[in-house]
Amino acid sequence: RVNFTVSFVLQNGLSRQESPSIYAEISGPVVVLRTEIGKDAGNRAPLLIAGFLYSKVSSRSFVQDEINRITLSFSLNVDLAMTDSILDGSTDLYAFFMYVEGLRSMLNTGNFLIPNRTEGDLRYTVFNEAGLLSFRLDKPSMVAAGREYNVSVEFHNPSRPISASNLTVSAGICSSSTVNCSVEHILNNIKFQIVPMSSGPFFVAGFLYGNISQSSILPSSINISVANTIALRLSCNVPILPGYKLTVSGLNQTSGGDRQVALIAKNQQGQALNTFDSLANLTVSLGRLVLRARDKIAASSSLILEFNVTNPLLGQDAVSATVSSTEVPIPPTLLTPAAGLNSPLLIAGFRHASIGQATPSAGGLNYLTVNLSFFTPVAEQVVLVLTGLDGISLPSNVTVYGDFSPNDVHSVSCEASSLCLTFLKEIPPSQTFRFSFEVNNPLQGQDSPAMYVETRGAVRIWAFELDKEDGNRAPLLVAGFTFLTIGQTNPGTLVTNTLTVTLASRVTTAPDNLLTISGLTGIVTESSSLPLTGNLSSYICQQAANWSAEDGKLTMQFCADVPPEVYVFSFAVHNGDVAQPSPALFIEINGVTAHSRVSMNKATGNASPLLIAGMNVSMSQAAASRGSLNQLTVLLSTSVVLPAGSVLIVSSFQHAKLADVSGMVVNETSVETTSGGHVAVFWNESDSRLRFIFADALQANVPHNFSFHVINPQASQPSPPFTARVEGDVPIASTAVLRGAGRAAPLFVSSYLSYASMAQSTPSSNSLNTLTLIFATPDGFDENMRITLSGLINTQTEDTSELQLLSSCGLNSSGAWSQSLGRLVVSVVSAVPADTNCSLSFSITNPSSGQSSPPLWFSSPAAGIAPQEIEAASGNAAPLLVAGFTSVRMGQSNSFPGVRNTFKMEFTANVDFAAFSSFFIAGLDAQKIDWSKELVLCSSLPLCISSLQLPNASCPQLQVSNSSQEGSGGGECSQGSCCTMSINSTASWLCKDASSCLTFQAASWHDATSALGGCERLVFSASDALAANVAYQVTLEYTNSMLSGSNRFALSLGGAGPICVQDGVPELGASSARPFYIAGWNYKTIEQSTVATAASNRIRLVIQMGADVLATDNRSVLLSGLLGSATPTGSLQIVASSVFEARGKWNQSAGSLLFRLSDTLHGDVNYSISFVLLNPPYMQDSPGPILIQIVTGSGQVYIPPTSMDKGPRNLAPLRVAGFTHASIAQSSSVCGTSNQLTLLLQPNVDLLQDQIFVFSVTGLQGIWPGYPTSITLEQQDPLFLGFALWSTGGRVLLILQQNLLAGQTANVTLLLNNPSTTSNATNMFVQVTAQDVSRNLFVPYIASVPLSAQPAACPTAPLHITPNFAVSISSRVNASVAINVTAYLLPFRYTLLRVSGLQGIDNASLADGLNISWSSCTGEQETIHWAIGDFSWSRDALDLPSILLEVGVTYHIKLPTLPAPLPADMQNVSVVAVPAMFEGCGIDLTILT
Repeated sequence: RVNFTVSFVLQNGLSRQESPSIYAEISGPVVVLRTEIGKDAGNRAPLLIAGFLYSKVSSRSFVQDEINRITLSFSLNVDLAMTDSILDGSTDLYAFFMYVEGLRSMLNTGNFLIPNRTEGDLRYTVFNEAGLLSFRLDKPSMVAAGREYNVSVEFHNPSRPISASNLTVSAGICSSSTVNCSVEHILNNIKFQIVPMSSGPFFVAGFLYGNISQSSILPSSINISVANTIALRLSCNVPILPGYKLTVSGLNQTSGGDRQVALIAKNQQGQALNTFDSLANLTVSLGRLVLRARDKIAASSSLILEFNVTNPLLGQDAVSATVSSTEVPIPPTLLTPAAGLNSPLLIAGFRHASIGQATPSAGGLNYLTVNLSFFTPVAEQVVLVLTGLDGISLPSNVTVYGDFSPNDVHSVSCEASSLCLTFLKEIPPSQTFRFSFEVNNPLQGQDSPAMYVETRGAVRIWAFELDKEDGNRAPLLVAGFTFLTIGQTNPGTLVTNTLTVTLASRVTTAPDNLLTISGLTGIVTESSSLPLTGNLSSYICQQAANWSAEDGKLTMQFCADVPPEVYVFSFAVHNGDVAQPSPALFIEINGVTAHSRVSMNKATGNASPLLIAGMNVSMSQAAASRGSLNQLTVLLSTSVVLPAGSVLIVSSFQHAKLADVSGMVVNETSVETTSGGHVAVFWNESDSRLRFIFADALQANVPHNFSFHVINPQASQPSPPFTARVEGDVPIASTAVLRGAGRAAPLFVSSYLSYASMAQSTPSSNSLNTLTLIFATPDGFDENMRITLSGLINTQTEDTSELQLLSSCGLNSSGAWSQSLGRLVVSVVSAVPADTNCSLSFSITNPSSGQSSPPLWFSSPAAGIAPQEIEAASGNAAPLLVAGFTSVRMGQSNSFPGVRNTFKMEFTANVDFAAFSSFFIAGLDAQKIDWSKELVLCSSLPLCISSLQLPNASCPQLQVSNSSQEGSGGGECSQGSCCTMSINSTASWLCKDASSCLTFQAASWHDATSALGGCERLVFSASDALAANVAYQVTLEYTNSMLSGSNRFALSLGGAGPICVQDGVPELGASSARPFYIAGWNYKTIEQSTVATAASNRIRLVIQMGADVLATDNRSVLLSGLLGSATPTGSLQIVASSVFEARGKWNQSAGSLLFRLSDTLHGDVNYSISFVLLNPPYMQDSPGPILIQIVTGSGQVYIPPTSMDKGPRNLAPLRVAGFTHASIAQSSSVCGTSNQLTLLLQPNVDLLQDQIFVFSVTGLQGIWPGYPTSITLEQQDPLFLGFALWSTGGRVLLILQQNLLAGQTANVTLLLNNPSTTSNATNMFVQVTAQDVSRNLFVPYIASVPLSAQPAACPTAPLHITPNFAVSISSRVNASVAINVTAYLLPFRYTLLRVSGLQGIDNASLADGLNISWSSCTGEQETIHWAIGDFSWSRDALDLPSILLEVGVTYHIKLPTLPAPLPADMQNVSVVAVPAMFEGCGIDLTILT
């Protein structure tokens, strides 16, 4: 029982453990059984290894940028105290230390520990750069084993997502409470093992990555919306639960209203996901998209989200977009934009666009300078279009200048007021593109117009208004006057007059420019320099203008810049004495800021510039008797306003006296004007003048009447000449007074006729007519006096000085006749006593057309007889009353084909017709009458009708004019003279009384074979007399034919006897009431919307009927002839007004469409109708004709079929695009060589450059271009872009850049390389696709058609690839050997051809030479004998030293007979061409035995 102690050293393990059970036993001679050893308690328990019983860390928040509390909880399996007896005896205090490793990630994210915010039993000590966090015990006490300890520390979460930190924790005793604990300070004997934490501390929610891209940089326009696919690539480090929303912000400036957009979700492999709602809410005004999760999305899942926005109208830089979620929550996280053109909402457009000019001079040479920069690169071949160049004309090729190479751009005048530049190299977005071009400014001033710039082609930028430079540099601002007036102070004659000009220019006018006013007529100023006043004068040199009286110009020079403001200047002139209206005045400026010559606006009234006063004065009288009281009337009109107090002086009144109304002679009196003005009249007998003083102002250009009385002279006298002038503030120079005519001439004192009347012999037109005048005068006529008869108008008697007369008194037997004046002058050869009744007769030819009796006049100035009207006889005897129809009206009752119709005529004549006078209606259109049906004649008078009147001796030319208001007139009817006819035995007549109608068959009067050829006349005779000016009616009822259209002839009514009446042109009924009009289509056009093959084609009709068509009898419109459509038979939707039903019946095989009327189809109204047909998948021309008609429900024709007018060119209905010629040819068939494939393409439709067309040529397998993806082109005309796109599948894409019209052949050559191996020709095809802008894709336009090979096989078809030359050898035992050589590549001229391996051929057999024949692929052939010296033979080889090889020619070389048996090595025959000049792939050798 002796205690003994055993000590030994063990290395503790690295993992926490509790003290195990420890046993002791003794073995050997003395055995002590295995017995558990007792242990010390607490920390002294053996093999108790310090460690954490548990440890965890938790976070209060995982939201970015929030305050986060981190709580560390732990429990130890040992006790630790501030002073522990197991330490090394130091008396210093020791702190419990806890070390947390792995916090560097927090430092890297910008996180920081918030000081003095720790909580719990431990207190924060330090957080250093190594990411070490240490604590010490807050009070001197023990850390007890098994007890839970907690400490909390506040952090500021980072503004980006992070995953949970991988933290480890260790603990121990720190050597000093004042020293920052570190791993080195931990006492080893108390050191705890490192324990990893199991939870996720410092976790911050967010998107692990987020990218955003787009599909299109093209801007939208007002009419075209460009859809842009935005793609998001996201991964979130937390799950997104159903109902959670993601918000994408920053999608600024998109177009359209707030709406829902389709959302497509995919995984990283592109597989569709159903994790989000299919629609997302787009708030355009906020640039925000909200999408809602439908299913749970696991953390760290990779998502692709796609949705469409409508691109903005204007260009812009890429946006900075963010994504966030309030439910997770995740603050807005910036999305990484894609690079280049895929950067989100990077939109092509102009970053800057401005324009200026060099000069505003009107008509001057000007340079316009444009500065542009772009948001995106502008690709090669993009066309820049500058529009709004108003007022100028550009040449077809415009030279542009700038800091670029001439080969960088191509410029043309492409449209009205437009300039087009094609970029021949790419323009980067960072570069300012500047160019200038010269123009000739318009001659007329204009404000700077709005100018726009756009691009077309691969980068389409819509029209963008250019910024303009200021002032005179504003583009196409052309100098001119914006305000311009001129006025004056006094319009009087021979007075000083001040002219005042007010003007304003739209530009700043430069010094040394000359301002010129021209047209200053009527001025008598002699000075050559006129002083100027007003605010413009300070800008004028010497403040004076140069005056040139010779050409009426005033010129002044500017001495300083004149800003564009309103200016006034005045100058004084002296008016002339000649009245004139205000002349046209012009102003212009010459110099560097030239203003074109323009007319000046003028003040009105008396202020109108250089209006010089004038007046018209006329005077007439009431009485011409000798010594009688006479009232004179003055009519005064002045060109200016006469102020009150103006004096009118009129002279001269010889032999007359001023009198009042009672006849008393006076020296002064007063009268009133008709306008109420007071006029004082003063008489001065000494100078025979009257002075009229006006108390009131007289308005200009207004007639002022006033009357006064005089006593006439006692003797007869002609009217003396009078003059008048005005004195006062506005003087007017003297002018002659106009006098009344005849007896009304002032102070004319005359004699008169006591009686005068006239009658005629006939009113017939074109007839010789005798006129008889009976007259008398109380004064008689003296010898040699002359009398004049006037008013004899419109006769057909030509001028003569000896018109035969018959007189009962002393008048001459002939007179002077003037046809144009209608005047007859007769001399008195012996005196005629007073009060003698005289008669005078003469004959003239009546006018050719009807007229009323004109007023006739008798005068004799020598006898003092003023013109006096002659009394006309009554009725048909009225002189020069010529028979005619004063009114002829014709119409009809029904215009539709195949129905009864009534022709109506009402006529009135100006003369009386005796009973049995004959008339005819000419111009009846026989084709509009159904002659198989009966006719019914009715009238308001008894009459008889005749058959067609044929020419006879009494009426040889009874025909009518062919001039027509409608139709062509046909040309069958000719104009003839009028003659008389009467009912006689030569004509067949049908008669009726006034109360009945006459029904008869057409055969009784219609003669379809007559010489008139269908220009029918209805001849009728009234059995009663017809009175003048009374309306009579005649109607003819008949059945309309089925021929639609207007009357082909001119309708007229004529009289045939006994009074001949020229044709009366009728007043025709309107529209459908026009006689012999049968309703049809006034307007009938048909067009289509597209020529694309297999496309939906909208057919559009515009129709107009000539009359109303009622919607009865199930009437329908029937179209036929629309052949070739792929639309199957069935119901078809009709787009039209409510007049038509909404669906029609379509018959594919007949190409017909039937659609019913639902309301009245009104005449003379346009109706638009459209429907959609499917174009066939192949080319066709527009079928024809396409007919339109109207049918009833029973199928009867209501309006006969008529051909429709087709739209031109591509608008022709059912014209479907295709190629009338499509062929391909090649330049070389040899493999491995360069080859030129030439395409000849001729479309049957117009392919215009307002749409993008892509020609696709397929079947070109094996060939390869010179560049990886493009092929160089050669073209006769630059119809296509200068390169083609190439794909390895044997397809070539050509892009059309100019118009290719129907029938025009496109000749384009592709520069390619043949494959390196031989191949047979392939089938090649061509098709055309066109851009559908509305859907932003290309659609078929011309269906695929085969390309015909040219040539087909001579020497080879295109892409039939051959070697340089092909060789075949045919032989047969005991027969000759034939070697066939065909060449495919030039040049092979005079080539050494060696054939070796010909064992067994006897040399002697070649002694007679060789026969070599050749044949071409075109059929030519020839045989040539080669002598022994022309070739050589060595053992088994044959050398042909100078054979002429041609492409496509086969040479046949015949050798001697082979031996039998055939040598074994005969199989090794070879053919070699020396030298080897070819590029190809070798020789194709075939041996036939």
